[in-house]
Amino acid sequence: MVFSYSPNATQPGLFALETTLRSMDYDKSSIFFFTDSASSLVENTMNFTDIVKTAVERQIEISIVIIPPYGSTDFCLDFGSYEIYEILAQQTGGNFLNFCQKYTSIVDPVYNFIASYGSNHHHNEVVAYQTVSDCSAVTLDIYLSSLASNAFVVITSPTIQNFTAQVTDSNTGAQQTLIPNSRYVPFFTSYQIKQDSKSSLKYQLKVVGGVKEQCFVRVTERSQFSAYLGFSPDPSTDRYSPDLTYATHQQPVIHLSSTLQSEPDIQISTFDNTGNIVFSSKFTKRTSGCKYEYIANGEMTCQSAGDTFTTEVLITTNEVTIQRTQRAFCSDLVGCLNGGIMLGGSCQCVNGYGSFHCEVPTCQNGGVVDNFKCDCQTGYDGDTCQYISCNDWNFVETHDPREYNFQQIVFVVEVNTKNMSFADAYLYKNIQSFVDATDDLKVPKQYTLITFDDQNIRTVASTTNKDQIVNAFLNDIPVSLNAPTQVKGLEAINTAYSTLLDLPGIVYVFGATDPFTNVAAAKQRFGVQVNIVWFSTETNNLNPANVNHYYTAIAKQSNGRVLPISPLDTVSMLSSLAATVKENQLILDEAAENCNSGVNFKFPVGSLATTLTLVATGTGISVTVTDENSNNVDLKNSSTFTDANTLIRTINTANHNGGTWNVVVKGTSSCYLQARVNSPLQVIPRFTNDKGQDFGSGTPRVGAGNNASSFITFRIMDSYNSNSNNFGSSITTIEFVDTDPLYPWKTTTNAKNSTVLPRDPVGCASQFVTPILTWTSTNMKFVVRGKDAKNNSFQRTFFFNKNANKSDCINGSTVDNYGFCQCDANHFGDLCQLRKCTNGGISAYGLCDCPNGYYGDYCEKYISA
Repeated sequence: MVFSYSPNATQPGLFALETTLRSMDYDKSSIFFFTDSASSLVENTMNFTDIVKTAVERQIEISIVIIPPYGSTDFCLDFGSYEIYEILAQQTGGNFLNFCQKYTSIVDPVYNFIASYGSNHHHNEVVAYQTVSDCSAVTLDIYLSSLASNAFVVITSPTIQNFTAQVTDSNTGAQQTLIPNSRYVPFFTSYQIKQDSKSSLKYQLKVVGGVKEQCFVRVTERSQFSAYLGFSPDPSTDRYSPDLTYATHQQPVIHLSSTLQSEPDIQISTFDNTGNIVFSSKFTKRTSGCKYEYIANGEMTCQSAGDTFTTEVLITTNEVTIQRTQRAFCSDLVGCLNGGIMLGGSCQCVNGYGSFHCEVPTCQNGGVVDNFKCDCQTGYDGDTCQYISCNDWNFVETHDPREYNFQQIVFVVEVNTKNMSFADAYLYKNIQSFVDATDDLKVPKQYTLITFDDQNIRTVASTTNKDQIVNAFLNDIPVSLNAPTQVKGLEAINTAYSTLLDLPGIVYVFGATDPFTNVAAAKQRFGVQVNIVWFSTETNNLNPANVNHYYTAIAKQSNGRVLPISPLDTVSMLSSLAATVKENQLILDEAAENCNSGVNFKFPVGSLATTLTLVATGTGISVTVTDENSNNVDLKNSSTFTDANTLIRTINTANHNGGTWNVVVKGTSSCYLQARVNSPLQVIPRFTNDKGQDFGSGTPRVGAGNNASSFITFRIMDSYNSNSNNFGSSITTIEFVDTDPLYPWKTTTNAKNSTVLPRDPVGCASQFVTPILTWTSTNMKFVVRGKDAKNNSFQRTFFFNKNANKSDCINGSTVDNYGFCQCDANHFGDLCQLRKCTNGGISAYGLCDCPNGYYGDYCEKYISA
């Protein structure tokens, strides 16, 4: 080619290329661009990016040839003036030849380049393409699809003038013949691979005699088989894009131009512009009807908008292995990610994300950013590592709805004593109304009657038939004038525990005589609420402080009630107790030593609560109530029980918004207040020795080990369900303080607050966990606070003691430092009480129910004859 005139100035070469691209009708084509001038545009302009994007999407190679002005290198610009063209060729998979530098050639290199490469590269599929920083150490594995295909090796370099290649069979080591089809073209070489007739079609390519400078290696073959690559943001739809969008995570999809003889195994690898592998994944076949019929198992992303990368696909069947490589484009992102909002032309980021598009997460708990995602440390997960992960998901508890109301009702009644003669007479005559009010035909309740005196304990009846339980009261509540000083009340409570099989259960203890000492009965029981109804004919004994301290402790630690009343009020008390079956959440349990001037108690009532029940006890007690709007609440229509020392008021809160309520309790001495709600926002505690444990104990194990500490996990019922009113509810803090069940005002020291940590809401049944908490007294009160789905405050109150014992763990188990049972290989459960059944056996009530043909303690034996 002869150039008669070349102006000494920059030229709009990129505009010419852009115009050429728009005029081309066919994809998978080539552009040869010859120039002797620098570009008038720079790389970061929109035109340059659009050219690269269009060329890569259409798989059009752009080869750039820099020619000396006037045919003389004396007029060449410095090497950097042509850098934009070098980048363009590299990003589109083309060749960059700069003849505006010193080289040795006996013929015109431009003519030879066109004559050789220009005539042989058409209709070729790219098998492999690699950018190599050190051309002296090139080793490339390649697969050719057929012995009949015309295959070529092309090597270019910005600076290396001459190099040769070597191709050997990977299985036999036989060297294949390479036929040069380009001569005397510096910085470029091209060979046709002459395959041996017995070749395995798997080869290894090496560059021989190269130097430690950059080069680009490409292998092509003439074939009708193509693999078309796209990127899908949603694997459930047939949507795809030819580009990968910056900072997003998408799955590559593949369409094969021809149907193969057998089902292929497809693997993709992607490389950045320095040749480093950045992604690898296998593909899965999609359902019929998808245009791109294969989708990668993994997601990938790109780090720099406007950049390109290389994708290499290996397609393997029983008959053939096909390798295809193409360039792909990282397109810029429009808008904001991860919930960010566009305001004033910039993204306002939320949820712990930042940067221009809110694409970069702020990782918590030691996590680090990798590919716009947080790489979390062990024990944490979530988009920003904000969640503690669970070791194993308690699937059954996640979907267990039983805590909505009490399933089993147990009556524990003191009989044969003078103190209970009036009360028992009222009980058996009026139990019918209680049973009628609590029975549920859809989910029948289990009713149990246990009687006790100073000599005996009897389980009289346990049935779902309400007529049978009423008859048991009528026929088996003996009345006498005996006057024992102590009775077997605590032992009877233990008996009640043993009868409770359908949890959660509620126990009503009716008594008037102090029990024998039995510390074992004071242990907490999972899923059991104990309520003490204490009868006395003497008014001065009707203060809660005068109720037996064992009874009080048992009621408190189970979130139950202590109700001192006169026997004459038995009928109205039974009526008020019927509602307690549905009052499932204790939100406040406080007391004051002196209530003569009135004591103000404040607490939040969540927006989901339908009723609020107040139980105030003391001497000469009265209450006034104001709601969340500081309006006085009329208690005339909410009275469910009234005597001189106990008031029960049930308030309809369905039409109230969440907020803080105030209750003023006034009496002539000390006073006690409990506040409960009927609400679907149920908080269920568990105790563990590991913050990632999802199978916690229902009662604390503190006291059985050397360390009086525990993690406490909490589950908000149904909060995982997006259709639930609890969806999005959270627990934020916990307050814990030493307490005395009889005299709560005496123990106000050691009050502490701690942040409650979120756990994985998908992989954990209990979605929240405390840090390790230490018990500083035998009895402790814990107040849990959080926000409901409407962002209103709520709180729940629990009492936990540290009366666990090593002997609770059975079947030869031991305890760890925190008192948790360590089971052997054959048992599991909080106390190792359940057997691990083999051969399909089912563990039930501590035994194995074996399938036909198997027997033994663990179904480990087979009846062979």
